Order: sequence, then structure tokens, then C-alpha cells
Amino acid sequence: MKTIMLISGTLLCVAPAAADLGPAQPAAFWFDSGGAHHPGGHGAWSLRLYETGDLELTHTVGEEITDWDDLRLDKETNTMLWERLYELNLDELEFAERPGVPDEVMLKIAFFPPYGGGDTVELWSGDVAEVPRLVELLELLEELIEEQTGRRAVLR
Repeated sequence: MKTIMLISGTLLCVAPAAADLGPAQPAAFWFDSGGAHHPGGHGAWSLRLYETGDLELTHTVGEEITDWDDLRLDKETNTMLWERLYELNLDELEFAERPGVPDEVMLKIAFFPPYGGGDTVELWSGDVAEVPRLVELLELLEELIEEQTGRRAVLR
């Protein structure tokens, strides 16, 4: 329920309280490496990590799709990853708009808080090296994917 008030001739609409929004969904982080048809053959990795530790992975090479959707991280790994994700500050990342270069893929990173909204960043793989915290995050995700699937992931 929203509260609407008229104060000194100004109509104010107060956002609903969290209790009015219904049950919160767990926060989620999403990453997509792009490049399902990349000539290098690495394929695209899509990762969705929930605050609960649930993890969904998809690897797409050309038209071949492999899903891992029943994974769960141990508490220590999940806590460490979420600490890194919160430190990422997606809303502070800025990249110059530019055309891609041959064989370069568009990475997509998004963070979804419990009640919707969120930040999404799209950047060319060649721009990752400019942001050390992104390099570290992608290295962590590559390790996580290999641990969970047994497959080597190339995310940039």
C-alpha cells in the first residue's frame, strides 16, 4: 500500500514499506560472457548466483547448450563471493562507448537487489583490463565455474 499525502500544496507519494511489497526474492548476481559463436570456440558462459548460495550456470557453444541449474555453494565460498560483488559497485563503473573490435565480445554484468531494480553494465571484453576489481572478479568466476563444472571457462 502506498501512502499519498498533500503537504503545503505538494502531492507526495511515499514508497511502500518493505513489508507491503510481499516476500523479498533473494538478491541475485548475473554475468554473461557473450561469444557463443566466437571463432575461438570458448563459447558463452552465463552465471546467476543468488544470495542463498544457489548457482545456475549455462555454457553455450554455437547451438550446443549445457545447463547446471542445481548447484549450491558452501557458506564460506558464497559469503566471499557476495563480499566481492558488493565491493564491485556497478553503478560507479563507466566505459567509453565504442564499437567492438574483431573477435571481441560484449560482457554483461547485473546485480538485482531483493525488491527489484538493479544495475546492469555492458562492456567490451577488451575494456576489462582497465578495472582491476573486474579482472579479479572474472578470475574468481573462472575458478568457480571450473570447480563446479570441470570445464575451463574463458570469460574475457
